[in-house]
Amino acid sequence: MLSAASGGVLRAVLVDGSSLTVDDVAEVAFGKARVEIAIGVQERVEEARRAIVELTESGAVVYGVTTGFGALASHRVSPREACLLQRNLILSHSTGVGRELPKEAVRAMMLVRLNTLAKGYSGVRYRVLELLAEALNRDLVPVVPEKGSVGASGDLAPLSHMALALMGEGEAYWRGRRVRGEELKKALRELGGPLELSYKEGLALNNGTPATAGLACLLIHEGQAVAELADLALAMTMEALLCSTDPLNSRLHELRPHRGQAESAKLARAFLAGSCLVGSSSKPMLREMGLSLAELVELEGSPEGTRVRLSSRLLSALGVSSAQLAEAITLKTGIRAHAEGKYSLGLVCPVSEARELLSEMDFTRAELGRVQDAYSIRCAPVVHGALREALSFARRIVEVEINSVSDNPVIMPDSREVLSGANFHGQPLALALDTLAIALTYVSLISERRVFRLLDPALNRGLPPFLIEGSGLKTGLMITQYTAAALASESKVLAHPASADTIPTSANQEDHVSMSMTAALKARKILENTKTVLAIELLNASQAISLRLEAAGLSESCLGAGTKAAYSYIGELLGLPIREDRPYSRDIIRVRETLPEILDAARGKLAD
Repeated sequence: MLSAASGGVLRAVLVDGSSLTVDDVAEVAFGKARVEIAIGVQERVEEARRAIVELTESGAVVYGVTTGFGALASHRVSPREACLLQRNLILSHSTGVGRELPKEAVRAMMLVRLNTLAKGYSGVRYRVLELLAEALNRDLVPVVPEKGSVGASGDLAPLSHMALALMGEGEAYWRGRRVRGEELKKALRELGGPLELSYKEGLALNNGTPATAGLACLLIHEGQAVAELADLALAMTMEALLCSTDPLNSRLHELRPHRGQAESAKLARAFLAGSCLVGSSSKPMLREMGLSLAELVELEGSPEGTRVRLSSRLLSALGVSSAQLAEAITLKTGIRAHAEGKYSLGLVCPVSEARELLSEMDFTRAELGRVQDAYSIRCAPVVHGALREALSFARRIVEVEINSVSDNPVIMPDSREVLSGANFHGQPLALALDTLAIALTYVSLISERRVFRLLDPALNRGLPPFLIEGSGLKTGLMITQYTAAALASESKVLAHPASADTIPTSANQEDHVSMSMTAALKARKILENTKTVLAIELLNASQAISLRLEAAGLSESCLGAGTKAAYSYIGELLGLPIREDRPYSRDIIRVRETLPEILDAARGKLAD
């Protein structure tokens, strides 16, 4: 998993207990950085260790060190049994079930645990930190089931499975294989293990929020890319539907200065820079595309005045029917016009007058009756911006959490005090993750609505029904919207806040819990759903653009800087335009799997 670009040395993330960032965690989790324990950490850790050794061996009553756990806290444990207590803790708390957490999520959890121990208030030996660092740098990854945490006393089950593997008792991935038993212990010996737990070390490893916090780091890191992908999908849909760019105008967002919506509008503008398919509602459309009305019509006399034969290029370029164009001409000139067929209309005036009238005529979106686009277009910067605000809120909460002491009790080395509190309780994380889950759901819902508009012939401004020529015999991309709707609706169900729930545990000693890990797992599923919905929008928007350009006789040069790059990438990937029905799930999956490359292609063309 660990890899350096171009054979170079991996960047080192310094573990000092106070400066870890969300992006640091993501880089280490995905094997793009190694860890290095900062100078000064060992001294802090060993001072706290001396304190816990003195307290334990003097017979002091210390929760979880010389007592049982939870509802068993009143049970005293002798110093000679204190190490066995820690081993039993990890064995008994390894109760996780369900699917395995992804390797990157486990690595994120390990790094967060390492950083919290580096603060020097947990009472562990320094070799515990060294083993965690070696496991990260050598890519030994414990097998950790995803279910079993209620978010207080922290993430007990997942963290216990992590510790179990470091003890040589569980399972782990090592050099591409799943290992256990003697094979695992042999691997651990290469790293300075296996770990034989001493006073408080089991509790320091399995108590706290690192599993939730690690997942949260990955969600925030990937969520930022989702926010940008949403803006790219919006921009491409706007081009396909010949939309107004007025909702992206920076002056609008200055008057309601939520940072998220301003950033969303700015990025969409950047993706669309130079596009001739979009523009202000008051800006003439044909001139922008390099087209002339006079060149796209033929005139002939009729008993009523003039018959105007319309080219399909004209109607596609304007995104109108002959009836809509006739109404626009009537309103613009005062001369009555009426549709006579799909590609013809009548003007109640002589041919000579009609020729002069049409020679310089152009139309704005407003003149074609499109003063405003639908909410799924017009409100998108606000909705996408709300995701950015949720990401910002979550990042602030999470970056405090991953640089905090979250196990219990806390050892105060200077005074030799032991403070029992609740830094393990995951409520701040649960609330932030639920907020992020809801914001991601909004993005999938508004994206699905744009997919619907692209496919519906009553809404897609002259494109073929379900984005395929010969619809009827062919179904086209119709059912891709069903998939988007299914995923968006599933996310609505999952968006119910986990943080609104609690359930008593440990004989009512632990009578309020946060469900933070549940919030993280739900948010992860919603993130994946949202990525797929956006992939479906990108697929439909790209097919729509290809049909629009072809019908209007325009080239890719009409597209925006970023949208052209994304369209070219997707077009080459899928062989657009699609002309015959095929299993579209393959197209969805191919776009979904290449979302990072599509976004990079679009970003790479943006002006500084």
